[in-house]
Amino acid sequence: MSGLHILAASCDDSVSRNEQTYQFEIIKDFENLDSISQIVNQSSAECFSLTDLISEPEQIPVSPLLSEIQSNGSALWLSKVPHSFASFVVNALGGKMASLWFPLWKSGRVFVQSSVLRAALEESSSLDEVVIKFNWNEPTESEYEEIDWSDCSVELPELAPTREHPRLKRIEPLIQNLEALLPASYDRSSPDFTALRAGLYQWYDALEVSHGYSQDAQHQGKNQAADYWHAIMHRREPDDSNSKYWFRHVGHSPVFAKLLRYAQSISDDFASRESWDPFAFVDYCSSCTRGSNEEQVAQRIQAVEMVLLMQQTMRDAQK
Repeated sequence: MSGLHILAASCDDSVSRNEQTYQFEIIKDFENLDSISQIVNQSSAECFSLTDLISEPEQIPVSPLLSEIQSNGSALWLSKVPHSFASFVVNALGGKMASLWFPLWKSGRVFVQSSVLRAALEESSSLDEVVIKFNWNEPTESEYEEIDWSDCSVELPELAPTREHPRLKRIEPLIQNLEALLPASYDRSSPDFTALRAGLYQWYDALEVSHGYSQDAQHQGKNQAADYWHAIMHRREPDDSNSKYWFRHVGHSPVFAKLLRYAQSISDDFASRESWDPFAFVDYCSSCTRGSNEEQVAQRIQAVEMVLLMQQTMRDAQK
C-alpha cells in the first residue's frame, strides 16, 4: 500500500507508565485533509504516527517516545534508514525546513502528540503545511555525518534541470508565507532571509525564480549566501562562466570545509583534494555525461552542498 497512513497509539493502562508500550494500529490510508481531521478528532489516541511505511503491528515503549517528543518539541521524526540522506537533511535543517524540501512521512515516521496534530489540522490547508507547523527540534551542529546513499526516498535535484519540480505547485504558497512559518528568531528584513527563498526555489529547480531572489540580496548578507545560490543557479543553467563569476564574489564560504569532507566520502575523484574548489566543481558538473557514474557523484555532492548552504543561510538569517 502506498500513500499516507495515520497510525493511532494506544496503551494498556493496567501497567505502570515505564512498562507501557504503544500499539500502533492503522486507522486508514488517505490523502484528504478533511478525512484526516475527522478521524483524528474522533480518536482518543494520545499520539499519532504519519507514515507510508507499513509493516506488522509494532509495539514501541511509551516513556522513551514521549520523552523524545517532549524534549525535541511537539513532533519527532524517525528515518526509515539510519544515516540516510533524509536523516542528514533533517539533522542539518531541522524538521520544519526539511519539510519544505520533501514529505517527512515518506522518508520515515512522524510521531506527534494528538493535541498538536489537531491544532495544526485546524490551521492548515494542506498536509505539507500541517507537518511544517509542528514545533520541530532545532538543527544539530555536527561536524560530519556519514551518509548512507542506499536510501533513495528523497529525489535529488538534477545538475541541469529543464523544468520546475512538480511538487513546487503545492509548496510555493508555503515558501511565500515563510515569514509566518519560521520562528521569531529570524530577521525577516535581512538579505539572508531573502536568500532562504532563493535556496528553497533552487531545490525545486525553479531557476529563474531563485535567480530573482538572489539578485534582490546580491553582495549582501553575513556570508554572501545569495551570491552562492546565484552561482549554483548559473552552474545548473548551465552557464559555467557566469557561475564562476558569482563564485568569485562569494570568495571563501564557511560551507567549503564540510563540503570537501562529504565530497571525499562520496567519490575517490575528490579524495586527494586539500581544499574545496568551486570552480573545479563547475567544470566537473559540465563534463558529466547523462546517466554516468560521474553524474550521480555530482548530484550527490550538489545535494549536500545545497543542504550545507541552506544550513548556513538559516544561521545567517537569525537576529
